[in-house]
Amino acid sequence: MSDWGGRAAWCWLDTDFLDGAGFAARWAQWAQDAHRPGVLHYVAILPAPPDPWRLHALLLARVALEPPFAVARWPTEPGFHRLEFCGGRVLLTLCIGPLQEMLREQQFVADGVRLGVAPDSRNSAEWDRWMVKALARLCRRGTQLQLSAPAPALMSGLRQAGFKPDAEGNLQTATYTPQWEPGTSRQPWRSPPPPPSHCVVVGAGLAGAAVAASLARRGWQVTVLDAWPSPAGGASGLPAGLLVPLVSRDDAARSRLSRAGVHLTQQWCHALLQAGEDWAPSGVRQLLSDGEPGADLWHADGAWVKPARLVAACLSRPGVSFVGSARVDRLLWDGGQWTLLDVDGKPLVQAPQVVLAGAAGTAVLLQACGDAPGQPAAARLALRDMPPVQGQISWGLRDAGADTQAFPATPVNGHGHLLPAVPVGRAMAWFAGATYEPSTEPPLEPQAAHAQNRRRLALLMPQAEAALAPAFDRGQVLAWRGTRCTTVDRLPGVGALERGTASRLWMSAGMGSRGLTYAILCAEILAARLGAEPLPIEDHLARLLAAGRPGLSDHL
Repeated sequence: MSDWGGRAAWCWLDTDFLDGAGFAARWAQWAQDAHRPGVLHYVAILPAPPDPWRLHALLLARVALEPPFAVARWPTEPGFHRLEFCGGRVLLTLCIGPLQEMLREQQFVADGVRLGVAPDSRNSAEWDRWMVKALARLCRRGTQLQLSAPAPALMSGLRQAGFKPDAEGNLQTATYTPQWEPGTSRQPWRSPPPPPSHCVVVGAGLAGAAVAASLARRGWQVTVLDAWPSPAGGASGLPAGLLVPLVSRDDAARSRLSRAGVHLTQQWCHALLQAGEDWAPSGVRQLLSDGEPGADLWHADGAWVKPARLVAACLSRPGVSFVGSARVDRLLWDGGQWTLLDVDGKPLVQAPQVVLAGAAGTAVLLQACGDAPGQPAAARLALRDMPPVQGQISWGLRDAGADTQAFPATPVNGHGHLLPAVPVGRAMAWFAGATYEPSTEPPLEPQAAHAQNRRRLALLMPQAEAALAPAFDRGQVLAWRGTRCTTVDRLPGVGALERGTASRLWMSAGMGSRGLTYAILCAEILAARLGAEPLPIEDHLARLLAAGRPGLSDHL
């Protein structure tokens, strides 16, 4: 296959992944073609995780892995797993689980399909009929199909569903050319996406920077506006934060979402940041019950990260431009593009697509989007649905000799957290906290917030608190304060903010204290929705984060 159809992204669906040879071959073909699309998506459905050592060796032999991809990072759990290569231009989504269940979770149109054929299936006729119906849902006119082996009965069913064999008597390759037009009213993701052009992102924190980077690597020109003069001026200016998944006994949706977010953020950190200075894949020890020996859990994929460094790396990608001291007051739609106005009513920039990623300011801007004639019908976010929450962390420089034995070797999370050793200049610093102060209550005085963090630290790591007691008592502990924005259900909101199938107004906000966990995941979901690409997680999980979900917006 050398005709990419001039598409910005090419999507391949494979139910016959085996050892990954098909993926390696498709990647190599993409890499060698000067007319290749900007992004290659390869979605593989397989009943069990692939052998990581064989797959890793195969890719090393066939294509370049940059940076070196650790075998330990290959997925082992059921569900969707997104792996990024070539700076995010080659995306492998491993969907591990039953074929029927994994197909049902797909929300994209495939440009090519490879089907594994099971000749010994005891109910092949019934299986074939279901398979054909499921596949037709994911195909467009011109989708190319390959069977792993000749299958006369299956090819006959494919003919009835609109697939035409490429040659008379051909039982292994076909093209989807139905005599009817596939419907899109119940499947909005089937509508042709807008070609990459210009997009404005409002907000230069983790959420906005991640969206800008995700769109830029797909060919978009992105302008990022922020009221602060420099990026990461708000909560994303946190000196250092913890990247760790949520844990639940039943592996609930929140746990799976956070695990997917941590996995994606890890990949971006490996690719964009300097280990040991900007972040460290240190692992994180989580205390499930503070003070009880043995009541802990080890997160091998945990890490500490300097959020501002990640923001800067995202904004430095080709195609992204940052404009500071640009406070957006209103958005106007003139029928072809958005005009973003400042507080004096002066135009700042125009673009056909806008993403609101300004934390609590997102709801404020949406309230200012009127329903005047010609305006898109946008969702309204009530301010109460995205409340700001203040918080303070306590921190200080480490005593190189005196406190070595008192501090743990790795970050600890529980009722509060402790980052024991983060480089600050030429010294090492510790960070503990953070307070959680709802906007409905007066903010704590700095010393009162320190006292609250100290009490949590005493429960979490008594030895560390004892070593730091003199600094707390003498008022030598430093503070950093910020305001994060959460939602009523403590999950971020991402996606379209207009009714219909062609939204021009989007949102990625409400990360709360888990911006490091969710920002990149939400950015990739938004890019997938905008570009009609495969989702990085199961559709039913992505819908839990939808900007128009009940309780987060008044209507959509």
